[in-house]
Amino acid sequence: TISYNGLETINAAGNGTSPATPSFTVIATGGNDTFVVTPTTTGGTLQNNGISPVVNYSSVLSNAVNVNLAGGLDTLIVNATSGNDTATVDVPSGLVNTGANGGVVNFMSGSVEALTFNALQGNDSITVVSGTVPVFVDGGDPIGPSGDLLAVLADNSVLFLPGPESDEGGFTLDGSERVSFDKIESVSVSDTDTPGNLSVMVCGTNGADTITMVGRAANAVTVAVNAGPAIVYQGITALALEGKAVGIVAIIVD
Repeated sequence: TISYNGLETINAAGNGTSPATPSFTVIATGGNDTFVVTPTTTGGTLQNNGISPVVNYSSVLSNAVNVNLAGGLDTLIVNATSGNDTATVDVPSGLVNTGANGGVVNFMSGSVEALTFNALQGNDSITVVSGTVPVFVDGGDPIGPSGDLLAVLADNSVLFLPGPESDEGGFTLDGSERVSFDKIESVSVSDTDTPGNLSVMVCGTNGADTITMVGRAANAVTVAVNAGPAIVYQGITALALEGKAVGIVAIIVD
């Protein structure tokens, strides 16, 4: 055990030699923590509650950090990079992988009450498997015409609610905690099994809405609410479109 006081920066470096490369585990406080991890290709940085110390880690096993946020109501924030990232947020597995440009964050089940993934700049592809922790995905500023792609996976049911802006919204998948997004240009929802048996409900806003559904193929449609993204739903067997407003709601089926 190493005790410290008044340090602004801690550098934690493994020896980088397999099989002696050490695993790296961080335990937060028993209070309410906001824990930020920014993985890189050789390690990463950690900071809790915006205060010192900042921990720089490197040469650790599988370029992964294991996070236990302990007690309290805790938020885990994981930052990707400014490049074109292919990332995965898998809540049941307790894993966030920021891809080839970054690294892996493993989090202990039951120690995280909310998870935020910041994709930052670049044309990013983010896959989310929902679970017992609500997830918020911020796509950041897109580079070029394609922007960011969010792909969410479900087994049985999908409920979509649009957000206040066109690039915002959220899903409840299989009754799990909500997956919300902002600054995302393209969205898809797929059944984890093929051909699929998803039951999908798409809701409008509290205003006058135009909900547009276009058939793509067997068990696949796109649905857009107003100027929001045309979300691709694959592996569906039932679809409900619900306008929530008292005013005019136009539902267009093509």
